[in-house]
Amino acid sequence: MLINRPYRLMLAINIISAHGYSGVNNAWRIWIGAVLLAGVTFSPMVIAAVSLAATIATILTAPWAGAVTERLNKWRVAITAEYVDAGAFLIGGLLLWFGSELHWWFAVAVIAVTATVRAISESFNDAAGMVIFRGIVPERQFGKGVGYLQAASASGNSVGPAVGATLLALSNIVFVYLVSMCASLANIVMLRRMRRTSGVSLDPMADTASRLSVRRTGGDVMESIRIVGRDRHLRNIFIQSMIVSGAMAMFVTVELFFILENLRVDAWWYGVAVGLFGAGTFLGSLAASQVSDRFDAGTLVWVLLATSGVTLLVLSRMTALEFALPLNVLFGLSVGALNSVLAPLFLRLTAPEFTARVSSLFSTVSRSSSLLFTAVSSGLAGTVLVGLNEQWGWIRFQRIDVLFAAAGLCLLVAAGWSRYGLAGVSAEAADRREAAKAGTE
Repeated sequence: MLINRPYRLMLAINIISAHGYSGVNNAWRIWIGAVLLAGVTFSPMVIAAVSLAATIATILTAPWAGAVTERLNKWRVAITAEYVDAGAFLIGGLLLWFGSELHWWFAVAVIAVTATVRAISESFNDAAGMVIFRGIVPERQFGKGVGYLQAASASGNSVGPAVGATLLALSNIVFVYLVSMCASLANIVMLRRMRRTSGVSLDPMADTASRLSVRRTGGDVMESIRIVGRDRHLRNIFIQSMIVSGAMAMFVTVELFFILENLRVDAWWYGVAVGLFGAGTFLGSLAASQVSDRFDAGTLVWVLLATSGVTLLVLSRMTALEFALPLNVLFGLSVGALNSVLAPLFLRLTAPEFTARVSSLFSTVSRSSSLLFTAVSSGLAGTVLVGLNEQWGWIRFQRIDVLFAAAGLCLLVAAGWSRYGLAGVSAEAADRREAAKAGTE
């Protein structure tokens, strides 16, 4: 049941982290907008600035985090990252407590620094986590293992905001920070137990165990770029993921306005739509965990991408809530399943000694694409597309459904790219596995 004991501990850590991360992010947004800067017109800009600082920190540090992680013991990296999180929450909470009478910018600065530090530590934690996962989960069960972890993340994205809002309602932002600190400490305890029960050392490999230096780390980052550039399948996965990340960013950016303008219902239904999408993602991840190890990954990827694209195109035409909500669930199902298929495929194609640095590069590329598409879609929605109301034949186009349709077309482009770019990828992954086994015998 659930693969093995170390994996069960990893799943528990993921559940705590997913719900906690989503919860604390929602809590500080609510606190800034509804408490600290209540009624202030520029509060959305302040919230966006804090989020942007954390995102940029991740983009800039992730490639370096992966390269550094490969030259260190992965257990120590993961545990240290959790200690950094706990320390950031403790110091941030104390500063917010004792500085409560100071100017609002002080509280915002504390939250921004805490979020940025957490984003950096998360880059290291994610890189180490990929290697730890690979060390404790048998390759034949990669799909199942990733699927359960993705389901936990989907649950966190759906339930986490409610958890954060509840904690904030019970007390204040300092209390939320202290609870988050306790969650990080609990993760440390479970990581130590994972290390003991797994029997996997995860020390640096011989060719990466040399002393850390900026020059060596920079060389590792460049090598990860060359690895992806030379590998046809990895390169295609990166390109496809850039397109998908951008499309999802467009969807998330304008979904609220789709609810308000196209469906013409109260903003309360936005929360329902997000919850249903999260539920679909959760179910899709669980479903994929049962099939992704049995079927050709390349076929699954392009079919799921095509399903996602068509669903979003149909959703963009909806004007009735009762039809839009089921489509939201279907869209979540396909996206959740897609994520649970891609990660095992990525692991099977990547050499074990390069897992941390290549996965970190993958994170950087995906987040950069999301940031770019978010800026473009929000900019278009607020400028060029304002007032759009065109009738082409029997179809009417408005500013938000055009962006929804564009996101759907991006997913269809990614499906077409994957249909040919990932042809035979499962066989290639199997060949690499056999070659690696032969090389170690």
